[in-house]
Amino acid sequence: MERGKGREQQSKSAKDGKAGRGCCFGKFAAETDQAVACASTSQILGFFSFPGPTAALKRLEVYFETDGGNADARSEKGLEGALGWCGAMEQASGAPAGGMGAGKTGVPNSVAVHPIVLLGVVDHYNRVCKDTKKRAVGVLLGHTARGKVSCTNSFALPFEEDERAPDVWFLDHTYLEAMMAMFRKVNTKETIVGWYSTGPKVRQGDHEIHELMRSYHHDPVLVIIDVKPKDLGLPTEAYVSVEQSQEDSSVRKIFAHLPSEIEAVEAEEVGVGHLLRDIQDSSVSTLTGELAGKLAAMRSLLSRLHELQSYLVQVSQGKLPLNQDIMYNMQDIFNLLPAFNVESLVNSFAVKTNDMMLVLYVSSMIRSIIAMHNLIDNKILLKGMDQVPEAASSSSATAPSPSS
Repeated sequence: MERGKGREQQSKSAKDGKAGRGCCFGKFAAETDQAVACASTSQILGFFSFPGPTAALKRLEVYFETDGGNADARSEKGLEGALGWCGAMEQASGAPAGGMGAGKTGVPNSVAVHPIVLLGVVDHYNRVCKDTKKRAVGVLLGHTARGKVSCTNSFALPFEEDERAPDVWFLDHTYLEAMMAMFRKVNTKETIVGWYSTGPKVRQGDHEIHELMRSYHHDPVLVIIDVKPKDLGLPTEAYVSVEQSQEDSSVRKIFAHLPSEIEAVEAEEVGVGHLLRDIQDSSVSTLTGELAGKLAAMRSLLSRLHELQSYLVQVSQGKLPLNQDIMYNMQDIFNLLPAFNVESLVNSFAVKTNDMMLVLYVSSMIRSIIAMHNLIDNKILLKGMDQVPEAASSSSATAPSPSS
């Protein structure tokens, strides 16, 4: 069936109101305009706009067959096949299969970045952009489930931009498609979900790059990864492009912030543990590392408290609007804090802390005494081993010779 004829039948079907009971059959059109039908059809009802895991799959057209309000066994089998194909496309592209226009999905609500992505981005930056003002740009691979984008893998892209003209940039999309084809041969579940940049902030040309990524995913995400973080916290910031209405009734696209987190499976946790074990300084004691970790955690907590204070001050001064969700979260945080104004609770904390510190102090003293005892034993053993050769040499010197 030709596309023009299909559109005519679609409008005719909608006009005649013959959208009663029937069966759906799947049909996808390739870039060569050669359509492959799954079953014989009579009238087209509409089409699904699927981005698909490949560039060749453009859309899934849904046909509607009427037979006096009854569907035969062949049509029911065709319905199951079409819906099964829709489910496969849903898993591959993250788009919901269902009714008309199901290709348009909701905006992602969160982004999870895996450690292997962070390691790949740092390696890309050190190889290409170290000691320069350039930034590294690449593609994020993964999957989307219930609005959460999981970035499980990535690969670098050849990218250049003019520092004096941010709108002038080059990105090799041919290389992107070739790399994606090779990655698909290894793992078909990983599809393009967005792109990354070492930023460290959003730049002027990022909107155009984001629109280019839309040809590979319907709602790509931008993850800015800070390879040289100066502040404590997560080194990732996630964004998604949304439309914003202006005062002059025009619409422009802006980057909206998304909550991001670091997520790892069990195998990645083991790998990161071995990696950290190799780069740790053996000359630094375990106690020193624990104290450094506690100090870093306290600094992070202090910075978060300063952010809460700054937000409350700006809201009270009318510089920021009141957000009830933020206020509810802050109230939950404050409710979890212990009541230190109760004297009995303060004494209980002090007693428990002193008991724990006493056990740690005694354990450290015992460990030091045992180490000193082992050192003295080793000295005595070495001294005894040195005296044995001296005694043997003196005895051989005093012994009479056989010739005498």
